[in-house]
Parts: sequence; structure tokens; C-alpha cells
Amino acid sequence: MEQEEHVAEETDTEVLDEPEVVDAEDALRQELQAAQNQAKELKEHVLTISAEFENFRRRQQEEQKRRQVLMKEELFRELLPLVDNLDRSLDAARANPSVESLLKGVELIRRGFDRLLENNEVTLIGTTGVEFDPALHEAMMVEERDDVPDQSIVQELQKGYKIGDRVLRASMVKVARNAQPTNKN
Repeated sequence: MEQEEHVAEETDTEVLDEPEVVDAEDALRQELQAAQNQAKELKEHVLTISAEFENFRRRQQEEQKRRQVLMKEELFRELLPLVDNLDRSLDAARANPSVESLLKGVELIRRGFDRLLENNEVTLIGTTGVEFDPALHEAMMVEERDDVPDQSIVQELQKGYKIGDRVLRASMVKVARNAQPTNKN
């Protein structure tokens, strides 16, 4: 009889444990479903953000292209009066073949270019009395000289220009090199 009671107790325990197992399984299923739903929402969110970023990148590229076109238009709009002055100078030189009329026309065009450069904050790179700087100057020639400091620029071969701190074109220069004393032992 003790065995029967013991068996009955085990059966009662099993019966009592079974609803708890079912509840635990249901809870796990609900947690799994919630996690799957959350993963699905996150995936959709990532896809949405990815699409928005791609659209933003495309719009930025289009805007950059538009700005480049506008900048080109503005530059050429400013160049056209200089082309007109060049045409007028050529016409005047043909009508009056004196050098002075051609010279005046070329000077007028040069002043127009100077204004254009100044309006766009393009400045000359200094070379007179300046020490050679490879960031600003390109040494085309070297000349042995003792009358000026070593590495100083002695002649500008082609002008260089900057816009702000950026070099548009380095100055081409001739640089002095002091003669090396020879050691005779």
C-alpha cells in the first residue's frame, strides 16, 4: 500500500507539473513570436533607413552636379565680356594697323582678366625676393649664384595662382644655389 500511495503521489505530481510545462512552452512561444516580430520590424526599419540614405546620396550627387553647372555658367558669363573685348581689339587692329590700338585692346582685356581673378579671390603666388617653397613653386632651373641667399628665387618663368589656401598652379621659377666651397686636402 505504501507503494500505491507513493505511485499516487508521483502521478499527482506529474499531473500538477504538466500545466506548468504547457504554460512555460506557451510563454516561450510568445517570447519567440515577439522576438521574431521585433526582428521583422528592425529589418524593415533598416531597409527603410537604407533606402532613405540611398535617396539622400543620390540627391546630394545631383545637387553637386547642379552646383558645378552653375559655377561653370557663372565663370563663362564673366569670360564672355573679355572675349567681346578681344574681338573688338582685333577689329580695331584690322581697321587701324597701328601697334598702339592693338596694345590698348590687349591691356583692356588684361585688366578684365585681373578683375575676374580678383572677384573670384584668385591671387598671385609671390616669387620676388622669396625663398623657394615646393608647395608653391616648381623649380625649373637652378643657377649657381653667391650674390643671393641659397634657395632664393631669382627669376619667375611662369606665374602661379592660388584661390584661398589652395594652389591652382604653382609658379615656375629659377632658383639660386650658392657655390659649394671645395675641400682640397
